[in-house]
Amino acid sequence: MARRRQNIMIKLKNIVNEDGVLSCQVFPEDSELAGNIKVDTNNKQIISFNLPSGYEWCQNHLQHAKDYLLKLYISGENIPKEKTLMWY
Repeated sequence: MARRRQNIMIKLKNIVNEDGVLSCQVFPEDSELAGNIKVDTNNKQIISFNLPSGYEWCQNHLQHAKDYLLKLYISGENIPKEKTLMWY
């Protein structure tokens, strides 16, 4: 019997770029409560984050958020107000 892969996701809302720091609210999985992430575009690192209570296990989700934010910044595209990232 084949094993079904589970999709994993994180929603990013209110994405902004202020002086080379990308920040947004993060909603892991099925959480209705937001956390936050800030990414420095110069050193390409997460400079601060927090996750909603009970979602501490979602820290690896923040790497996907960071990668997306940096890719968006480097591309020079307009920054959307929100984005849903999914992977499995």
